[in-house]
Amino acid sequence: MDPTCGLSSQGPSGFTGATLTLDQQRILFRRWTTGPAVHPHEALLGMLALLHGASSREVKMLQSDDLDLQVRTARLGDRPHPGSPWTQRHGQCWNAAWLTAKPSGPKIPT
Repeated sequence: MDPTCGLSSQGPSGFTGATLTLDQQRILFRRWTTGPAVHPHEALLGMLALLHGASSREVKMLQSDDLDLQVRTARLGDRPHPGSPWTQRHGQCWNAAWLTAKPSGPKIPT
């Protein structure tokens, strides 16, 4: 007898769409960090999605209260609070990457 008989699934709950290749991601990263004609909103939204996996819902719900300009953090949805050790570690890595970047922009890992 099948114990799963009668159960139904609603399907995958995570992202199921197509993703970009690493080369495509690098091209976009360079565009957003060094492109002089790139609008800041495009760069922000792109970086939130590319680096942090921000969903369109998280981006839509982002409000000015979610930003802490002093420590340069943003709260995305129900993710850990900016003061948590998890976000502090990632924020330190992000700041270090920007501080050590050459004038042409941050170095992209290969």
